[in-house]
Amino acid sequence: MLLNRVWTYPLRLSPLEATFARRGFPIGDGQNQARLETIGKTFLQGYHAALDDQGLGQLRQQLEQIEPQLQGFAFEGAGMGLTILDQITPWNRQRVQTFLANEGQHQRYIIQVGVGWAVARMRWTLPKVVQALDPLLRWLVLDGYGFHQGYFAWHDSFIQHHYPKKFDAKQLAIFDQGLGRSLWFVTSSNPRMIANVISRFTHERQINLWAGIGLACAYAGSNNPEALHAIAELGATYSAAIAQGVTFAAKTRLHAGYIPEHSELACQILCQQSVAEAAATTDQVLPAVSQDGSIDAYQHWQELIRACYLKKEAIAV
Repeated sequence: MLLNRVWTYPLRLSPLEATFARRGFPIGDGQNQARLETIGKTFLQGYHAALDDQGLGQLRQQLEQIEPQLQGFAFEGAGMGLTILDQITPWNRQRVQTFLANEGQHQRYIIQVGVGWAVARMRWTLPKVVQALDPLLRWLVLDGYGFHQGYFAWHDSFIQHHYPKKFDAKQLAIFDQGLGRSLWFVTSSNPRMIANVISRFTHERQINLWAGIGLACAYAGSNNPEALHAIAELGATYSAAIAQGVTFAAKTRLHAGYIPEHSELACQILCQQSVAEAAATTDQVLPAVSQDGSIDAYQHWQELIRACYLKKEAIAV
């Protein structure tokens, strides 16, 4: 392990990188800030555990010693670490693929998000890493890429509206879902600040940014019902996109086998459903979604889920 830590030392990140002070995020409620910083540090814990390269079985054991509601973030970090190792060690390029199929199968959604962090961090091209991933979920790599850019370059992303020019409109849409997720952290989960930042983007980008907020509400979470009701009110124009994001988070949590109280709360307030009911929506529409590995299939999946909620809203009216 010591040798691994020596040669991977340049790749390691200080836990201070997950603090609001280092990131320059606005200071909000102290308890909320502490929770969000803990999430970031847990991600780095999983990332560094993967870089230790002690075997996938040992990696899972380490990650499962973490508090259950935080384990997903550690597996996300591990996805980043394993991807980097795969790309820089030509004698072993199967870590992520093997982990997804075995020890990390229950966290397969979030691990592929973590792959996107590696792509962003190392400035790789997508084909280099996505080919071996799940045909449908591989596009979560773009979501992870978006989160990384919002978290580490929030001024460029949210003030200057910069994004990777190599992305076409379809890729940018998924990137924006991840960018929206990061805004939950950048603003310290402040609903009015979130709405103000998103309002400055074009309508096309606002849709997916709000989807990312929905995902963050249900996955990273908030135990403050007032904040969730404020998100529902401020993002009412994009309620179906928010619900789609919540639904993705619900499916991810349910598949991992642990449902935090805040996930249930977000589903009830933003989808008027339980976690199990919201997660079931993702499966109900899957038969109509192609498994050809195309980005169109992933976006069709999103659209079908959003259509379900638009239909429910129409019936309610």
